Amino acid sequence: MVITRQFKAQSSKGLLKLPIISRSVWRISNFQLFTKCVLSLRRSIIRRRILEFLASTGSQGAYLSEIARATGARADQVLMALKGYGDKYRKDLSLLNLKLVQFHIDNGVKLYRITDLGIEILAALKSSI
Repeated sequence: MVITRQFKAQSSKGLLKLPIISRSVWRISNFQLFTKCVLSLRRSIIRRRILEFLASTGSQGAYLSEIARATGARADQVLMALKGYGDKYRKDLSLLNLKLVQFHIDNGVKLYRITDLGIEILAALKSSI
């Protein structure tokens, strides 16, 4: 039996309804980190598409232009969503800063891949919809 709870958190635009989460997601040690991740993915459809695409690629990862092509976004938008820049893509809500995505350099090419935390957050969001 899975015990679920629904939480509400305060955001800058008012009350933020978080998804119903199960005990398996409680491995995320910091609840504030979880709320920031949900806020980040609900605020930007590009961030969510990037995370979904990286989840579909698995552990092999993808390079920047491949992510842009698959998500239908421009390469600079993908880069801003990954690293954060300006008001629309704030650095504190970027995918790399929240540790939902990591990168490594392989033969001079930066490959981005989803982390375990990113998979858990994405699963929690999909189960709430």
